[in-house]
Order: sequence, then structure tokens, then C-alpha cells
Amino acid sequence: MSNSPTKEAPDAVDRQIENLTKDIEQLKLQIRNRFSYQTHHHVQEIPHLVDDWKEQAKNKWFENREKKGKDRYCPLTQEKSEDLADAMYQNRETIISNLKIGNEGFKKQIEELKQKSVGHLTGLIIERFEAFVVAREKMIIAVEKEKEDLVEAKIRREEYEYSDHWIFKM
Repeated sequence: MSNSPTKEAPDAVDRQIENLTKDIEQLKLQIRNRFSYQTHHHVQEIPHLVDDWKEQAKNKWFENREKKGKDRYCPLTQEKSEDLADAMYQNRETIISNLKIGNEGFKKQIEELKQKSVGHLTGLIIERFEAFVVAREKMIIAVEKEKEDLVEAKIRREEYEYSDHWIFKM
């Protein structure tokens, strides 16, 4: 008898390689699914983050009012209502600016990743950043609409306030 390898040894190695390949593919699928789920979760957080920014701005306005000795819950005068509306308008402009700046950063990173792959997660990272850009662009549109609504409300208030003015009676 010789010590030559039997046919069973290469078959066993082939089966092990096949099993390892399947395990690796399964792990890649799990990683992809988890990454996609996390991306979805992060995208869903963007509107909540924007709402938090709006609420923080409103709270800061009222805190500044309290520092001046005004009760937070007393009714606002017409002038203070206008001040609040102006502050909310400025807040919307800041939010839009921040979202646009963030999108520029994501787009730059996407281009860099497309040019230079950093591994098997590169495609997933690109998809995540693209999802962020799309979600943030939707928020920009929504916040711009809110900004327009604030302007229209101010115009309506001014038209009502000055409706008895002689210039409108001509």
C-alpha cells in the first residue's frame, strides 16, 4: 500500500470549501440586511431631528423672553407674535442651510467612495449616503414650504392689520 491521498480527502476539502463559501455568503447577507435596516432607521430619524431643531428654536425664543421677565404662558402681543414668527422663519432658513451643507458633504463622500472602493461595504455605504441625501432633500422641500407659509401668514396679518389704511381704500 502506498501513502497516496485517497479520493475522499479532496472531496472532503471541496465540501468544507463549499460549506465555508455558503457560510460567508450567509454572513454577507446578514450584514447587508442589518446595514439596510440601520440605514432605514437613520433615515426615519431625519424628520424627528428637524422637528427637534424647530422645537429647540421655539423654546430658546421663549427662554429669552423669560429672561426679560415675561411669563412663558402669558398671551403674546401682536408685536411679540411677529417676533416669534420672524424667529421661526430664521430657524427654517438655518435648518435649510444646514441640510444643504450636509448634503454637499454626503455627495462628496459618495463620489470619493465611487472612485476608491474601501471593501465589500462600499456599496452599502454609498446606498446609505444616497438615502440620507434623498431624505434630507425631502426635508428641505418641506421646510421651504413651511417658510413660505410663515411669509404668507405674515402678509395676511399685515393686510388685515392695515386693511383700513387709506392706501387700500383707493
